[in-house]
Amino acid sequence: GELIPTELPVSGSTLHDQIAMLSHQRFNALTTRIQHSLLGRKILATIVMRRGEGLGTVVSLGTGNRCV
Repeated sequence: GELIPTELPVSGSTLHDQIAMLSHQRFNALTTRIQHSLLGRKILATIVMRRGEGLGTVVSLGTGNRCV
């Protein structure tokens, strides 16, 4: 789902930083129950769909060789 920009620390950060924060926040929300099995994962890839000026919505994400 789409997260409200005020939920993210956006002051002083670039658009790229904000999208990265959005991606990490969405990943953490989806994996709260299985965090222990993802401890070694370092790479996160997301596809973010933007419409207008908002941060957008994470529509796809993956880590390592697994999709969430």
